[in-house]
Amino acid sequence: MAGELGDRSAGLSGGAATAGGIGSAVRRAPRFGEITRLPHHVISQAGALFVMDDTRWDHGLTVTGEGQGLVGHAGAVLLRKLADRAGLTAALGSALARKGKFPLVDRGVALVSMAVAIALGATSMNDITLLAHHAPVLGPEPSDTTVRRTLELADPATLDKVARVRARVRAHVWSLIVARPGGFPWLAIAGKVLAGWLVIDLDGTLITARSDKEGAAPTFKMGYGFHPLGAWCANTAESLAMLLRPGNAGSVRHEVAQVEWIHWEEVG
Repeated sequence: MAGELGDRSAGLSGGAATAGGIGSAVRRAPRFGEITRLPHHVISQAGALFVMDDTRWDHGLTVTGEGQGLVGHAGAVLLRKLADRAGLTAALGSALARKGKFPLVDRGVALVSMAVAIALGATSMNDITLLAHHAPVLGPEPSDTTVRRTLELADPATLDKVARVRARVRAHVWSLIVARPGGFPWLAIAGKVLAGWLVIDLDGTLITARSDKEGAAPTFKMGYGFHPLGAWCANTAESLAMLLRPGNAGSVRHEVAQVEWIHWEEVG
């Protein structure tokens, strides 16, 4: 369980470090855990820096059923807003930063944008265009090339940074949940509240491949594709992790044996 939110301090930080007097500026890649491109608020939590990015795109948004300048799939806007306000977008941008590289589209924004596109039904990198009609609110969507280059950064070291970012952001969000009047949503079974217990659901699902894909295989339901294994936190309905498996991977009886695969440090 996430610990309680520590001392809070907020401030604004400029985008670039300056040196050498007036008119000169030195840019450097942000360090892990630091965002330098956009203004942000810094919160001290459990001895670690937690960055809340202030992207300004969501200032002045209203919800209405009539008028002009409206966008559909408003829930997608809320997903992006949640990622930004929780600090996930900024922290991912820091984790994906590369020394000496200053991409036009922040990599954290690119990754979160793809996640939002998936929520809208995207099944490939080209489907990032699903966000095109949100441009009046979110700005232009990243190109499929930008998404591909962002995903190509997923080496083991970077994936470890992303896992730690997710754990830190989850701890922050859970601390906010704990602060609600209802507290953390402990599950109740047979009338007994399981206080202090996190319940993780493991389940496999079949995904059909319409053509020959890497890792695809015949499934036990006479189909062809993949049989990924997912882990969800039943308390908060969060997807914790997903393991891509071929279609002929084992079913429920094999899932318990794979529980060690879950990145427990991501849970908090």
